[in-house]
Amino acid sequence: MTSMRFGPFSWPINPIEIRVEDGRHTRETLFPAPSLQEDGPLLRSVSGRGFFTGPDAAAQFATLHALLSKGGAEILTLPEYGPMQAVLTELTLLRGSMRMVEYAFSFRESPAEYKSAPCEEPTVLLKEGETLWHLAARFSIPIERLLALNPEIPEPWSVGAGEEVNIR
Repeated sequence: MTSMRFGPFSWPINPIEIRVEDGRHTRETLFPAPSLQEDGPLLRSVSGRGFFTGPDAAAQFATLHALLSKGGAEILTLPEYGPMQAVLTELTLLRGSMRMVEYAFSFRESPAEYKSAPCEEPTVLLKEGETLWHLAARFSIPIERLLALNPEIPEPWSVGAGEEVNIR
């Protein structure tokens, strides 16, 4: 199973609960006639809770909290779900000690901050921790297209670091 990651942070143990919800921003207009208008693309929100355990539990929480304080969008990778550009919007310490921290989190997809990297090369070498989902997000290529260009790869997450992937 894939580890949950957000930018440079990788969860040592995946959260015990992860919820992914799709939604669209809407606004209500009262003039000239009352109406409800959709405003923007369909965006996902991700929330859940989990535990950090062991002697570095408090340090793991502090590292994630530093990313919240820094702000900005990073690639969020969820177990068995494709990556997305997201912003960490909430991080709550539910209870904790030096060896165990229970926390809750919320992310909001942020496609407006994502800028795909142009690539002139026909192939790319995968970096440590990357999957086809990461390449699809980075180069704005549908995952179905990447799978068609790489018939030897059975699943988007079944590739390893250093593997060469056709992207054109």
